Amino acid sequence: MASPAEPAWKTSLPGLALALLCLLPLLAPETMPALLEYRRDAVLDGQVWRLWSGHFSHYTVAHALLDAAACLGLATALRRLGGCRGLTARLLLIAPLLTLLLLLALPDMSHYRGASGLAMVLAAALLATLWRAHHAWRPAIGLAGALLVGKIAADALGLSPAPSSLPADVRVAWEVHAAGFGAGLLAWWRGAGHRQRARGQTRQHS
Repeated sequence: MASPAEPAWKTSLPGLALALLCLLPLLAPETMPALLEYRRDAVLDGQVWRLWSGHFSHYTVAHALLDAAACLGLATALRRLGGCRGLTARLLLIAPLLTLLLLLALPDMSHYRGASGLAMVLAAALLATLWRAHHAWRPAIGLAGALLVGKIAADALGLSPAPSSLPADVRVAWEVHAAGFGAGLLAWWRGAGHRQRARGQTRQHS
């Protein structure tokens, strides 16, 4: 876990950085979101930065605020639990993989904006970290994971109400949410297992 003496602002740095990336485009000229969003035709034309920047472009102010708040809260909780090691590197790797999924598997989805896929990565990472650290909490952690999976399934089946933060003609990209959740579990479950084995070996040699 983070040191008790560590100032609160320091434990919040990763989440604050993600939140700022979500919010800063709101201060840019109105043409900026169109330059940042994932656009299938633009990526195919070589504008590869959109594989990353699309996650930090949003359709509305409410959309950006919701994603910023989710990333801030989840990343801060993850940092305080000690599960934030390599967070930046992992997100830099996972972010373009999520948008590559759109490019390769969903040719009909021409546009995408939002950090909710990355928020799902962080949610899965937090669940994996809590599962490893708190055995007594596992029923509640499992229930939380099941609720997230259920929400993704409801979105996929069209059973969820349309979010008020999105324009009426934009659907929830549940495929990105599912991929983000799976990527977060894989990346942090493996990492948590390696750290747990390393701690066991340290105790054996002490």
